Amino acid sequence: MKSMKQFSFLLVLLFGISLLPVTMFSYDKEHLDVLLKGVEAWNALRKGEPERRFDLSGADLRGKNLKEVDFSNTDLTGAVLKGSDMSEADLRRASFDKAVLKGALLYDAILHDASLQEAVLEEAGLDGADFRAAVLDGANLKQADLANSILRESSLKGADFRSANLRASDLAGADLDGAYLWRAVLDGANLEGAVVTPLTVVETGKYADREWAEKNQALLVMTEIAGSGAMAAKNSNAVAPEKQVEEVSAEKSAAVFSGPAKESTVSVAKSGDNDTSAALEKSWPANPVSQKIRFGVARAEAAALPYDVHQRELLTESVSRWNKMRKKNPDEPIRLSGAKLNGKVLEGADLRNADLSGASLKRADLVEADMRGADLAGANLRQADLTNADLQGANLQGAYLWMANMSWAVLKGVIVDAGTVLETGKKATPEWAEKNDAVYRRSEN
Repeated sequence: MKSMKQFSFLLVLLFGISLLPVTMFSYDKEHLDVLLKGVEAWNALRKGEPERRFDLSGADLRGKNLKEVDFSNTDLTGAVLKGSDMSEADLRRASFDKAVLKGALLYDAILHDASLQEAVLEEAGLDGADFRAAVLDGANLKQADLANSILRESSLKGADFRSANLRASDLAGADLDGAYLWRAVLDGANLEGAVVTPLTVVETGKYADREWAEKNQALLVMTEIAGSGAMAAKNSNAVAPEKQVEEVSAEKSAAVFSGPAKESTVSVAKSGDNDTSAALEKSWPANPVSQKIRFGVARAEAAALPYDVHQRELLTESVSRWNKMRKKNPDEPIRLSGAKLNGKVLEGADLRNADLSGASLKRADLVEADMRGADLAGANLRQADLTNADLQGANLQGAYLWMANMSWAVLKGVIVDAGTVLETGKKATPEWAEKNDAVYRRSEN
């Protein structure tokens, strides 16, 4: 009889264990072991298998230093990242559903098309984070710092933003159905075309109404059609201020930022192609630590980067020396695709025909810079100073220019599309292109 009771107890225990959340045990131990060796080892693994979806679901990474980690297309469902530092990380298409990120730092992280449904981001540092087309339905963002963040066309249904700092954030086209914004700071936020419903609680503690929507250029959608996204709102009886917001598919817009990288029109400069490249190649310090201090990356990792680390160093250290190099080597390809140049003083820099696609130039000083024919597709130029800059013929498809200073900038012949966000926070249109003597390129889809 006693043995039967013990057997029954064992069955109940095993059944109970089977009901525990899968995420407690589902991460790939080999993947986690590599990550625990450090960000450098992890990123090397990711670069070797860029299309693979890595599994870190349920992993305990609290308090870890993961700055600049590449978690793109990685499953972190249910992971514990409380107090971790993922500043400037690549988190595109990553899954953080039900993950715990309370107090985590994600400054300037890229989260295009990421999923953070029901994630805990309370008190997280998200200043400058880019959540374009991300899904944060039901996420807890109480007291989070989202100043200067980009939440354009993201899904924020039922998200809790109580007392969050959304100062100067971009929420254009976001779905705020049922979101809770009581006591949130919205000073300078861009809410044009954002979807709100009678279930949305705004910063005053009241439900969203026609007056609030008109004041903030948002779209008020009746409850029966709420929850179906921004596009449904635009095709319904939405209440919009004065002019209807241009109907641009969120799916197409997301593709501009998250689709496969386009083939660069700039050839890759190899060591020995000319005297400049050869001289720069010899400038690597022997010590890997010194290499990282000087270039931000070890020499062994540099080859995998889309930009030339030597060119970036020369440009950021001395614009005058950079311009002399350009004058001496006018045909040398400029590879700065994806380079981080936030806040750099590049006044008067010669960036003609440079490949700056996907580069981050937030708050950069580009006064009187020569950017004729430059490829700035998908570049982030938020709050950059482009006063008197010459952008004739530059490619601005998918570029982000909200709050940039474009005073007296030359825009003749620049190429824009539906994914180009202008300094006003609005998207480029054929009418804008005609007015500014630019070229509007329509999507082939």
